[in-house]
Amino acid sequence: MIDRREILEAASSFSLLPSIVEKDYVLGWMLTLVAIVAMVVLITGGYLVAEGNIHQVRKEVRDKPMQVLIRCDKPEVLASKMFEVNHCVEARLHSDGQGVFLRTGDIDQFYRLINQVAVEGLVKIEAVAPADDDAYAIYQYLIGSEGGPAR
Repeated sequence: MIDRREILEAASSFSLLPSIVEKDYVLGWMLTLVAIVAMVVLITGGYLVAEGNIHQVRKEVRDKPMQVLIRCDKPEVLASKMFEVNHCVEARLHSDGQGVFLRTGDIDQFYRLINQVAVEGLVKIEAVAPADDDAYAIYQYLIGSEGGPAR
């Protein structure tokens, strides 16, 4: 923690209000934490199994289909369209009926097809977001139970 004397000295040397120096200090720590949290190091049995940005590590887990949440107006139409191509292995409608969770073995082909569906106007897509690229899901895939992340 920064003490009051340091805050006053910094404020005086930069001709700022002490409250500005305090906010800058807190913001600096918050940005540092965001940068740290974005990185992951997984060690099991004394062996390093993964390291790097969470999203990059998830992309490297190729043997587990990636799960993506798509918010849209016609999730059942989107799910059926996605199963026309062999990379989609599972579809589960969101509980509110306004989205679908899809699992795919080929995320690049998946995103190309999502773009095609959007351009054709078959479905009004509101949002597309990875549903399993957080630290817990990656841990479960690499170290934890079989069958994907346990929630």
